[in-house]
Amino acid sequence: MKQKLARLRALADRRSAQLAVVSPVALFAGAAHAELPASVTTALGDGLTDVGVVGAAVFLIVIAIAVWKYLKRAP
Repeated sequence: MKQKLARLRALADRRSAQLAVVSPVALFAGAAHAELPASVTTALGDGLTDVGVVGAAVFLIVIAIAVWKYLKRAP
């Protein structure tokens, strides 16, 4: 049991060392931002609006089906 615990601690030490190296790299990688053309930003905004409309429609359909099943079950 002590050997397993020692192996687990050694593995945790290796993982924490790897994470200590990767974390700052990931932090600085997010700092670089590229300027996007206005047309791209507008297209992304329009697409997001479309996704929201479709998501709301699907949600309403699911609610309607649940209400229909509930009403069919009622005496």
